[in-house]
Amino acid sequence: MKKAIQVLAALVCASIAASAKDPVTVHSHNDYKRDVPFHQAYAQKITSIECDMYYVGSDDFYVGHELEETTPDVNFDNKYLEPVLELYRNNGGHAWADDPERPLQLLVEIKSDDPDEFLKALVRKLSRYPEVFDPAVNPKACRIVMTGNLPEPADWDRYPSFITFDGLLEKKYTPQQLERVAIISECFDNYSHWKGEGPMSRKDFKAIREAVSKAHSMGKPIRFWGCPDNVTTWSAWISLGIDYLNTDQPELCRRFLSGRMAGSPASKKKQTGR
Repeated sequence: MKKAIQVLAALVCASIAASAKDPVTVHSHNDYKRDVPFHQAYAQKITSIECDMYYVGSDDFYVGHELEETTPDVNFDNKYLEPVLELYRNNGGHAWADDPERPLQLLVEIKSDDPDEFLKALVRKLSRYPEVFDPAVNPKACRIVMTGNLPEPADWDRYPSFITFDGLLEKKYTPQQLERVAIISECFDNYSHWKGEGPMSRKDFKAIREAVSKAHSMGKPIRFWGCPDNVTTWSAWISLGIDYLNTDQPELCRRFLSGRMAGSPASKKKQTGR
């Protein structure tokens, strides 16, 4: 009897952890390196997925970090576009069958030298599916955020409103440009060389906290890239109010969050009925 109760409690705990809302957004960094790009992150209910791309002409994009490493069979259409379109067809106009309100975001990194040529080709491709990629048509649309080799903010109004951009704290944006900034992404090395082991120095902690405060004062979430990628770091990021957990380990990060939520006071109260 005691063993049965323990098993039941474990199942309830797992169910609560799986259905609870994440305290932060998990970002699948370098997603193209996964054995199964997009799908592995999606299976972990990760809502922000990165796609590094080169425009190679004829509205085709190859996926990868270096152009010489890319191959025609690993491209935007078959690794990202088609899976997203299929999800929206199968789920009635949203990305998640079990949670229509859960967002989905593709962070598209421009690796090509000509961002304008890249963006015009991407707009041509995505504009065929406004019900999937344009929030003005479908409020539950997959958000498109551009990062990498971006055009200057003064040129952003050349592209339709469903194209949004990664921002930097050091940039000065007009109110209209700031509306097109979806997130702030900062290089961690500019703030700290902490390796994710032991305590962070007070100086570094203060610098990161100030960066988070500045981003939030702009009304924007913040992500750090090039940072340590482990449980210690993720815990620190949550305590600092960082909005995105930038990770190359989506399965491990999901287990960390599920365990954290299952062990939260709110979850314990639900499990015990108190």
